[in-house]
Amino acid sequence: MGTTTFSGPVKAGNIFNTTGTTVDEDLRNVGYVVMAQSAAWQQTTATTTGATSSSLGTTRIVVPARSQILEMSIYITTASAAANVTVGTTAAGVELGSTLALTTVNLITKSFSAADITALWADVGATEVELFVTSSTGSSGRGVFTVTYVQASDIDLIA
Repeated sequence: MGTTTFSGPVKAGNIFNTTGTTVDEDLRNVGYVVMAQSAAWQQTTATTTGATSSSLGTTRIVVPARSQILEMSIYITTASAAANVTVGTTAAGVELGSTLALTTVNLITKSFSAADITALWADVGATEVELFVTSSTGSSGRGVFTVTYVQASDIDLIA
């Protein structure tokens, strides 16, 4: 199966600029495509993924600048006896999600809260952000970590 790589955000729609007031005729309908990155996750003894790491194996997840994070999920395929995971932009950080329990085979989804929105979910900022996943002590947990985001969204936050 072939793959295609684009150097910028992908947009879809056929009316690029609003020039009037009629839907389906002259109101902008262009939107950004939702992107996702995934990595296999394995619980290790208090390790992180990212520059120093390994609970996501060798895969490093980097969210492009000016992106809006929509959701982070862990698809647990092998339950852990007693594990928690946090997600941040620094090793052992919790900037994007605090402790999530990983004790059953399940889908754990971290949606946003008021604190998360101010933390980086609405706009990751002017530079790329590498995600660090830190798991607590244990070794049996396994699964897939996925982050979905809108790349380089054109939202200007209102102060």
